[in-house]
Formats: sequence, structure tokens, C-alpha cells
Amino acid sequence: EPPAGEPEASSPPASPAPIVPDDPAEGDVSVAKAAENLTRGDGSTRVGDTVRYTVTLRNEGAATGWMDVVVRDDVPRGLEPVAGTIALTLPDGRQIAVDDGAYNHETRRLSVATGHLYGGRTVTLVFDAVVTAEAVGSDIGNVAAALGMPPSRWDPAVPFPEPGSPFDPDQGWDAFDESRETVTSPAAYPPGVTAAGGVLDGTADEGTTIRHARLAQTSDTLALAALLPVAALLAAGAALLASHRRLRRVG
Repeated sequence: EPPAGEPEASSPPASPAPIVPDDPAEGDVSVAKAAENLTRGDGSTRVGDTVRYTVTLRNEGAATGWMDVVVRDDVPRGLEPVAGTIALTLPDGRQIAVDDGAYNHETRRLSVATGHLYGGRTVTLVFDAVVTAEAVGSDIGNVAAALGMPPSRWDPAVPFPEPGSPFDPDQGWDAFDESRETVTSPAAYPPGVTAAGGVLDGTADEGTTIRHARLAQTSDTLALAALLPVAALLAAGAALLASHRRLRRVG
């Protein structure tokens, strides 16, 4: 007990209970993916080009939430992510440079924790990839997936990585997928490419250079061929003139 005359110590105020949003309705959460060729703007995509992929995750449900979200991308063969290009933009506009460890070279899976996604907000994940020779004649359609937990099933006591952290579930992807809701994007293709292929081998600049070189060689050869008869005629004329001069001296 406190000494006589001193007030009793008051207990610390209770922390307010966290406000849990509603579950999103079907269709509230969506993910889209776009591909932009950073190397050229002529509507084609060639081996060696760099393509920027943008994954956009939205929640359109007012007063709803999607908890402990992960964005995942299974990168097809023919595309190789570029180191130092993975970046996450949070709903408040803050940008986070994601560690390259978010991409697993063996499984070709890129996965990043993005935190909670509340109604009316958007999260964006960006990364660049180089087009390799394996893309020629192949389907390099790139699909993004987002996995989240509805608030009614979410346990705030379960720890989860901070937004922007590389993600690889301890229990394995199969078990993680079963415990989450999943939305996927349509396949994204760079310019000039479809499911039937369309990636061109080599660069347009190289092709143009080769053609110009060949044209120059052909022109030089034609010019030399045209000059040969003229040179022969000039030589014959000079020889005839010299012969006439010799005859005049003898006479």
C-alpha cells in the first residue's frame, strides 16, 4: 500500500482494441500486370532488350482490408530479372528498394511481402528483366499473383515480415497457398509478343549495320568495275600518242 497521505498509483490506461476491417467482397481485390520495353519504342521486342514489369494490386472495397499480403511472380524462361531493380511502392507513396534475394534463381520465383491492403488503396511492385535467347518462339507471358488473409481469419499475434521484405514461407508454398486467398493477373507480354511468340532474334541496329556494310561493299565493287574499262582506254590512247611521237622523230 502507498504511504499515508500519498495517492494510490493509477493503473496504466488500457490499449484500445485494434480496429479490424471487414472482409473484402469478391472482386474487391484485383491485381494487374503491365510490360514496357525500355530498350526500343518501335513496337517490337528483341533478344537483349530490357522489359519493365509493373504489378499493381488494388482493394476497392470500402472499410475492408486484406491482411499480410504477398505479391508473387513466377518468371518464365526467356526473362532474367535485373539486379537492383525490384522496388515496392506502398499506399502512402513510400518507395522501398527490395533486396535481390526476393528472386529465387532455382525456382524462378519472385516474392515480396507488401503488408496490409485497406480499402481504396494500391500497392505497386516493379522489376526489370532482360530478354534472353530462350524467349524466341516461346510463350513468355508473365502472370502475377497476390495472396492475402481476410480479417475474419487473420491472427494479429502471428508474426509477418515487414513490407518490402523478400518472402519465402517456412511451411512451404503449398501450405501457404492453402491458407490464403489468391488473385491473379492476366498474362503480360512485352510489345510485339503474344502467347504464340514474337520475340525477335538480334537487334534492329545490328541488322541495319550489316545491310549498310553489304551495300557499301557492293557499291565499291560496282564502281571499281566501271572504272576498269575507262582506265584501259586511257592507257591505250597514251601508248598510241607515244608511238606517233617516235615516228616523227625518225622522219
